[in-house]
Amino acid sequence: MLATRCRSLCSVDLWRCRNLTDRGLAELVAGCRMLEELDLGWCPTLQSSTGCFQQLARSVPRLRKLFLTANRTVCDSDIEELANCCPLLQHLDILGTRLVSAVSLKKLLKACPRLVLLDVSFCSQIDTRVVQELSSLFPNVAIKKSFTQ
Repeated sequence: MLATRCRSLCSVDLWRCRNLTDRGLAELVAGCRMLEELDLGWCPTLQSSTGCFQQLARSVPRLRKLFLTANRTVCDSDIEELANCCPLLQHLDILGTRLVSAVSLKKLLKACPRLVLLDVSFCSQIDTRVVQELSSLFPNVAIKKSFTQ
């Protein structure tokens, strides 16, 4: 319904939506191409292997804020597609992912000059050294990193 009736929608908060499928997300971003903010944090049914996050990136080039919090399936190819397709991105939260590397984050930071906040807390491949390196290369971006002890 949102995709067909709310084509000018610019912000959607689907945080903790337990029944959002990759097909539902595809319909949403195909119909609501004006989206600038999207919260998909803690949506356990969305899986990167379906291509849903790459399709999201390709469909909403105006995206400024994206929350993929606690989706452990987000991977490098998703981040690279955001870098390729979402140059206006200002805020990205990928807290808790295990599959994103420093290489894809560097591509994202280079491709998205408006990025001001990147949350990589509890991302197992991103350690303190990586955060320090990226922070020195991209001093205008606040890179948030919380660690487990």
